[in-house]
Amino acid sequence: MSKVHILSLEGRNKLTVSGVNEILSATEEQILLYTVCGNLKIKGDGLTLVSAFSDGDRLQIEGHFTLFSYDDNKEKAVDNFITRIFR
Repeated sequence: MSKVHILSLEGRNKLTVSGVNEILSATEEQILLYTVCGNLKIKGDGLTLVSAFSDGDRLQIEGHFTLFSYDDNKEKAVDNFITRIFR
């Protein structure tokens, strides 16, 4: 059985995401997730991971959300020091 990917946004300040395989990076301005539907970039201000993987593959995030963006490539993004140097 494949995982289900659901985004549930309450207002612009509380988000629940299911179908998350891995947290690739997280700052107060941006969170990058590897999900069953590809890489998901979440941007905003004051972003905080409230709970991570407490119910298997689900995250809860709070903050002021400004952007949600998917990468159609379903392979995990590699965003390390070397790749950032050569951008």
